[in-house]
Amino acid sequence: MDIKILRYFLQICKDGSFSKAAKNLYISQQGLSKSISNLEKEIGVPVFNRTSKGNELTEYGEYLKNKASTIVYQFDILTEGINEIKQKNKKFLNIGVPFGVINSLSFDLINEFNKIYPDIILNIKEYTDSKCEEAILNGDVDLGFVIAHFDKNKFDYKLIKHEKLYAIVNKNHKLANHDFIDFLDLKNDLMIGYFVLS
Repeated sequence: MDIKILRYFLQICKDGSFSKAAKNLYISQQGLSKSISNLEKEIGVPVFNRTSKGNELTEYGEYLKNKASTIVYQFDILTEGINEIKQKNKKFLNIGVPFGVINSLSFDLINEFNKIYPDIILNIKEYTDSKCEEAILNGDVDLGFVIAHFDKNKFDYKLIKHEKLYAIVNKNHKLANHDFIDFLDLKNDLMIGYFVLS
């Protein structure tokens, strides 16, 4: 006998019919009838009298109803208590990232972190670059990822990824034949890209 069968039984008691209980439990009436039949076989006595008027509890059914209500109630309290302890033991790591940067981070890296530290929940928030730095300094996030320039005197930092960034321009653009372009060279140009640079 498991807790699910007891819930099924109590739902029938509450609704007064197999069809209504099956609808409320989102299972077929045939499946519900089979579950109750298996319950009766397991305990060796009938819990319902099937009559033309419906289903009436036998004396065994009345006894089971009283005991099952307590068991299900205690089981729910037990489950809730365990879940509260689990939540209490979970820790949150708040991470700040500039808009678009999350696409550059490997999801394999995040999945691997979740496997190694299952009790730590990653809470990732997106900001502009400067707001991300502010969030780290204010303690709104525990860790941040930034691109471009930041004040290295204010943070402990580590380079975790180095990528080449290419600027694609029309052949007739003033920077078309330059081997190297500084971001300042682009300050008056409209750009499309993953990152908004300030």
